[in-house]
Amino acid sequence: MRLAPAGYVEEKHNGRWVGQHRLVMERHIGRPLLAMESVHHRNGDRADNRIENLELWASTHPPGQRVEDKVEHALYILGLYRPEALA
Repeated sequence: MRLAPAGYVEEKHNGRWVGQHRLVMERHIGRPLLAMESVHHRNGDRADNRIENLELWASTHPPGQRVEDKVEHALYILGLYRPEALA
């Protein structure tokens, strides 16, 4: 492990340095993070990588504001994060 200049704890993973907070979140959700996803530290301490201090954030949104686009995007988000809600 090492402390990066920005204050993030990093771990060697598959031959490269990766933010420990990202690895903790991936283990928690059981899959790799998507490109649109990031991990936020609730208390602002970038070295505090306890899962209770981490939040999964997504920065994707549909193009435009048509209702059908929003509904399609809502179904996509539900399928990704709460698939049981679609049952």
